[in-house]
Amino acid sequence: MLTILFILLQLPIFSSLSADFVQQRTSSYLATTEVSKGHFEYKAPNYLRWEYKMPKALVWEVGGETEDKNRNVTRLMNVILQTIDGKNLRSNDMFDVQQNDNVYILRPKRRDMQRFFTSITVTLNGKTRIADMVVITEANGDVTSLTFSGVVAR
Repeated sequence: MLTILFILLQLPIFSSLSADFVQQRTSSYLATTEVSKGHFEYKAPNYLRWEYKMPKALVWEVGGETEDKNRNVTRLMNVILQTIDGKNLRSNDMFDVQQNDNVYILRPKRRDMQRFFTSITVTLNGKTRIADMVVITEANGDVTSLTFSGVVAR
């Protein structure tokens, strides 16, 4: 519990956050690494818009008027929302958290989450304490990494 408190004390408090991202996905099913680019916007307490601009335009939204109706997408978006606002870090029943400097590794405790991923590694910027990179390792060994740039926090 002290680790979670320590993380929360280091996290910045903001009412909105936006950034561009590059997503790289490696999979045993893909011959090459799949690269996507886009932009996301977060507004406290519960709005998230995740927009892919390439290679294919696609928008996921939770908490707004055009909320995505796909149940799996909504669940994933809610996990992202709860990680951005720190709820996942405060909920000791959801993740085991390990820290090494600015790197935090979250391992799901719940079986329903373990079916989808084994870990989420978050690398925080040393100055802003906002994520520079997130790496999601799925249960089947596939890896998705997100690298953020142009971050604006208010």
